[in-house]
Amino acid sequence: LAADLVTKWAAFHFLRWGVRYPVISGFFDLELALNYGVVFGLPAPIWLTILVSLIAGTVVIWYLRTDRGRAPVVQLYLAFILSGVIGNLVDRLAIGAVRDFILLYVGKYPKQHRWPNFNIADAFILVGVVLAMIQFILTDEKKEAKQGDKAGGETAGKSAKSGTQ
Repeated sequence: LAADLVTKWAAFHFLRWGVRYPVISGFFDLELALNYGVVFGLPAPIWLTILVSLIAGTVVIWYLRTDRGRAPVVQLYLAFILSGVIGNLVDRLAIGAVRDFILLYVGKYPKQHRWPNFNIADAFILVGVVLAMIQFILTDEKKEAKQGDKAGGETAGKSAKSGTQ
């Protein structure tokens, strides 16, 4: 959360509006932008973005208090998500928009696509969601493997019983 708030403060304190600052030419620039909507700048009323942020934060905090939320990997990805949600919520409550300043390009010149500007909070949310998806996939694979082992053991036991009769 601190990383998000400090980088937003620095970007909006030291960078100028309308100026693009190349960091890695053709890939990564710094450019100030305000996002009044939701993801990718899609329009949404401010009250709705604040409500969704409050609900998302509440769900994360609730989940952290459950037994599943005590696992270190779960705490890690939920901390990323919660930090991002709070960072953007602070902006929405303070100025009615989210401060963005990171600009990435996808593809090779001249057919580059300019990714919508984002910030550290957005990156934290993305990292948290990706880690959660990986954890859920790995957990499902382990459950399937255990169920397969149980089913295989039960079938083998039945075959042994039926073979002795």
